[in-house]
Amino acid sequence: MDIGCIVQKMVKLLKDNILLTKVIYSVLGNPIYSVFFFVFTGMLLIEASLWVLVLPILYWLYMTILLKLTEKKCMKEAFGQEYIVFV
Repeated sequence: MDIGCIVQKMVKLLKDNILLTKVIYSVLGNPIYSVFFFVFTGMLLIEASLWVLVLPILYWLYMTILLKLTEKKCMKEAFGQEYIVFV
């Protein structure tokens, strides 16, 4: 199965308002958060600066506080029990 086919299936599920729980989502929940983590880690390694050490702390605050107040609430409203079981 090629990437294009996977993307087409994901787009169809999103348009049909179906919660994505398979493939990468079954492991990571929302892969974009892992991308942020790897980008910040890469920046730490490349910059070797004490200022960049603040990024993981900001990321953690963002992920734990803001997402609990926004994304998780919206997902519960949109998908109900299906989302609660998925998380």
